[in-house]
Amino acid sequence: MTFVFRSMKLALALAGAASLASCISAPTYGTGTSATTQLVEDLGEAVLVINPDQPDIDYEARPELVKPSKNMAGQPLVPPQKSVASVDNPNWIESPEEQRERVYQEIEDNEDNPFYKSPLVGAKGTGQLTEKEQLEAFRKARNEANTIDITQRRYLIDPPAEYRTPSSPEALNDLGDPERAKERRRQKLAEGKDPDRCFLFLNCKSGKTEDFLESSKNAGQ
Repeated sequence: MTFVFRSMKLALALAGAASLASCISAPTYGTGTSATTQLVEDLGEAVLVINPDQPDIDYEARPELVKPSKNMAGQPLVPPQKSVASVDNPNWIESPEEQRERVYQEIEDNEDNPFYKSPLVGAKGTGQLTEKEQLEAFRKARNEANTIDITQRRYLIDPPAEYRTPSSPEALNDLGDPERAKERRRQKLAEGKDPDRCFLFLNCKSGKTEDFLESSKNAGQ
């Protein structure tokens, strides 16, 4: 039996050597590596979880903590900088929840004041103002429109002041043609009339208008 097992082991070894020799001499298909060698390398990378294309990581030691000098021993450290984003900041925007709480607290504080008018009355009521209140609101809005300073930002969405500076005071006060005049001009041009010459019974036809209409048709095509 021992001779038989030895013979079988020898036969298996010879068969493995023959197959290995045939694989080594196998074609590489232009890769320079035989199929068996490539298979062994792939299996080794899969088992060891190694990516040959991954660069080596250069680990650096963590720097030491910055400790106070000996002269600062026993002295208090510098206090941290106060956060700018706080309620104490005058530029801090009031949230809707804070505004609601402030209004409710204001109503409770003025509960015994007969002359106090809550800002929520208009929202809960009919929403209609009297003639006197409408006139007062109109005057207030007109004064604000005339005295508004465009160099100041009222909201965060407003552009910076340097982008809102007019080129001249005349350009700031120039409101342009009213919309009613623009609409009449468009209607006359659509009818083939010259709005600069058409008045009452005068002849409104002009070659200028016809050229304008012809160019508009060509542009539309």
